[in-house]
Amino acid sequence: MVTLVKSQLRYRPVGGHVFVREYKKAASRGGILMPDSVESTLCEGLVILTGPGRLQNGAKTNEDRITPNVKKGDRVVYTRHAAICIDDEAPDIFLVGEDSIIAVRTEMETPE
Repeated sequence: MVTLVKSQLRYRPVGGHVFVREYKKAASRGGILMPDSVESTLCEGLVILTGPGRLQNGAKTNEDRITPNVKKGDRVVYTRHAAICIDDEAPDIFLVGEDSIIAVRTEMETPE
């Protein structure tokens, strides 16, 4: 569940951009280990707000938008260099272009 203080989001994303709340690193419970060089370029976060989608080439109206591939509540991996903090009052919330999101995390069953 995402709880937002009203002052945390004074902006709304446009086009194919989304607001993501970055997860703080926690102790790993297992899974894929990445080298430090890769880990420093990737971030994980929770989508808290999406834009309406980007316009298709040559589009003239809002009906010609491409629906975003992510939705509110999705846990995503994105590139660190693409994240922009636009509000000093919410330093853990970043604006990210949908093209910079490289994966959506899915819950998998753990082997017994």
